Amino acid sequence: MRYSLLAALTLLSFGLALTTQADDAPVVRVVATHQAFDPFQPWQKRTPGTRRGFGVVIDASHIVTTSSLVQNHTLIAIQLARSGEFIPASLVKTDPQVGLALLHISDTTQLPPPPVFADKVPVKCTVEIAQIDETSSIQRGDGRVLKVLVDALPGSPYSALQGDVLTDLNVDGEGAVVFHDTKLAGLMLSYSRTSRTGKMLSTSIISRFVQDALEGDYKGFASAGFSWKPLVDPTKRAFLGVGPTAGGIQVLNSLPGVAENQKLQPNDVVLTWDGYPIDNLGYYTDPSYGRLLFPQLIKGYRIPGDASQVTIVRDGVRQEIQVQLTHRDENSDLIPENVEGDPVPYLVEGGLVIRELTGRLLKAHGGQWQTRVDPRLAHLYLTSRYAPDEPGDRIVLLSSVLPDPINIGYQHFRDQIIKEVNGQPIRNIGDVFRIVEEDGSIAKLSLRAIDVPIVLDQASLANANERIASQYRLPALRSKAPKPCSVANN
Repeated sequence: MRYSLLAALTLLSFGLALTTQADDAPVVRVVATHQAFDPFQPWQKRTPGTRRGFGVVIDASHIVTTSSLVQNHTLIAIQLARSGEFIPASLVKTDPQVGLALLHISDTTQLPPPPVFADKVPVKCTVEIAQIDETSSIQRGDGRVLKVLVDALPGSPYSALQGDVLTDLNVDGEGAVVFHDTKLAGLMLSYSRTSRTGKMLSTSIISRFVQDALEGDYKGFASAGFSWKPLVDPTKRAFLGVGPTAGGIQVLNSLPGVAENQKLQPNDVVLTWDGYPIDNLGYYTDPSYGRLLFPQLIKGYRIPGDASQVTIVRDGVRQEIQVQLTHRDENSDLIPENVEGDPVPYLVEGGLVIRELTGRLLKAHGGQWQTRVDPRLAHLYLTSRYAPDEPGDRIVLLSSVLPDPINIGYQHFRDQIIKEVNGQPIRNIGDVFRIVEEDGSIAKLSLRAIDVPIVLDQASLANANERIASQYRLPALRSKAPKPCSVANN
């Protein structure tokens, strides 16, 4: 009773109104059937499922919704308000870096008119959230933007500009549409009924995504090609040649794909970015939103191909440099994320399951994955996932062993890094396929953490492979599946 009264008083303070109206709000229900590949058994898919959420009409034949709603889809349909009819939709573009997807429908006669995009959504402003309820009617509720911040997208390692929204509307799925002064303010990414707050993706991100995706040659969002951390330790600041009050963050490493003369170097201290001072936690003062993390200056205001003016301290010397911005493709990373759950290349030989490490494989162990996986893999992911020693390097794993007489004694091996196959060093799964094609099979595996190699009996290997494929119902012992394509980082 006390909680209910407190919630009512809080919501009353900004005039909450829940209504079901017969109007033409540009909100639709999005229904997607999906089936993702199993992260632990990459030759098979998981049980099919259905996701339901919402999207916003942005022109006569296109709808924007969240990327997680339609990932691994087998079928997408939309449903208009006050209608039981499902209209087939196709996926035009998805970008998990900003959590958005663009849909297209061929039947353009039924969509409500699109909204005008808001230029920005001020902090503390009142917004209206619209969704479609169980009666297929438009349901609206008021809310208030508590703060605007650069934060990680729900269930994703990527960050984007978002608003924390307080509302008593029970948001029933991601993609609910947010309006400010009748203009599009954003899309709800998540909602907690306990706290009555949700994450709203900013309209500035949505408008950029829509414009880029509709042009056909999608360029994506900008990356500066480096990873960083706050610089608060006075001893380290002194060592790097920075005074205690100068602000600035420490560059950890540079990422592949950026020209040597146009990128930051490890232990550079970034003091300003495009004229904005950066404090020692990585924040700057945004003219529209106040205190934000500085990656907003890259992703929010720049595009791939731009060059940013950056003030740094390098080897104790303050200097001005230009940093070339690019579009990051995670295929160049040491450990790709693969948040979309795309099929990964794999090879099963004598029951040994060989594949590359991805962020999705690690995080499939659950919310406490860092304590459940091999500590060496967690360390590699947390410190080096964006930075291979050489372009094309990946972490190749003996991920598991399918028990069979040919591999007796090896069944306990899990998530071991492979360094050599048949005595040849490998850098990625492509090297494994090449060696197998040249030699005809895998005779010996050398693991990074174990001195004794794994050896397979060549005389019985062919029969064992046939037996394993039948027993474990493997559709194929080898799959050179296409690798995921996405974007990542600052």
